[in-house]
Amino acid sequence: MQGPPGNIRIHWIGSAETTAMAQAFYTQASAHMQSGHISDALICLHKARLIAPGCPEVLHAIGNCLSDLGQVEAASAYYLEALERIEDHLQTIGNYNVTAGRYPGYRVR
Repeated sequence: MQGPPGNIRIHWIGSAETTAMAQAFYTQASAHMQSGHISDALICLHKARLIAPGCPEVLHAIGNCLSDLGQVEAASAYYLEALERIEDHLQTIGNYNVTAGRYPGYRVR
């Protein structure tokens, strides 16, 4: 059983209120996973995803739940989406650093 670890804080670029709401659902999902209630965890994670649709932590946790339920193809799709979101986020950070002059000689893509 892989579920979301309870001590992970989700990182979502949104208001503090929406991030806190998504975090609350994520935390509930973690508790459900630890008790072996994977379907209940999925419900909470899908609620978190509605609030924070591109949050990689939520997408990855959904993938873990689906994998635990034997839905490997569906899990793979969520893992891939989580990786794509992380890549987008890293590209944004890199572009910001280049624009801010932290890496002279590099250009924003």
